[in-house]
Amino acid sequence: MRDDLFIIPSLKSCLRNQLTSIVLSIATGTPIENALEENKKFLMEIDPSNLHKTNIKRQVTKESSKKTSNKDPIINVRIDARLIHGQVATMWTSSLSASRIMVIDDNIVKSNVQKMTLKTAVPGGVHLSILTTDGAARRIKENQYAGQRVFIIVRDPAVLSKLTDDGVKLKDINVGNISMKQGARQVAKSVAVTEEDVKVFNDLNSKGINLYHQMVPNDKKQNFMKLLDKGE
Repeated sequence: MRDDLFIIPSLKSCLRNQLTSIVLSIATGTPIENALEENKKFLMEIDPSNLHKTNIKRQVTKESSKKTSNKDPIINVRIDARLIHGQVATMWTSSLSASRIMVIDDNIVKSNVQKMTLKTAVPGGVHLSILTTDGAARRIKENQYAGQRVFIIVRDPAVLSKLTDDGVKLKDINVGNISMKQGARQVAKSVAVTEEDVKVFNDLNSKGINLYHQMVPNDKKQNFMKLLDKGE
């Protein structure tokens, strides 16, 4: 089968979801020039061969993804200020063979506009949960997602700290994207942290959680705590 039959639909989906990401960024208070700049950087990084590889991988792992009833349903946890955007919707969701995206954010739960924007960005065939931290912790501990492949996304690392305090066990966290803001320092190309963020990451690290930075699936994982130390 021709490669472009995979690549073109994925690229269209990627661009559509990137537009959704811009709208969501503006809706959540990001200045329009910052939202455009962040998403421009991603569009410049799109590699059609990556889109093809993630489609192939999703086909290969489709059958194995059904056999997770006795396993931890949480397959990936990502911190990303943009939530569901081109990289997440097209690359990460496909690469992980995720059956559900779970956005955990106490403020978005209260906003019909932001919830509708996220629903628009979700790839076809993938379920979406938008939950408060308390609601997510309760549902996860009640094992409501048994047999599913859940991809958790948050904007704020403090959400994950509270989630673990509430008894949710997390093995790994991908610190993918945290936007630059006042008082923050850059520790990776797409990650800027405040002193408060550093305290949260130290707390998560002290709980034995592996923190790493990986922008897209084909990138090599980087030890995030080392990036924090190097950025000081």
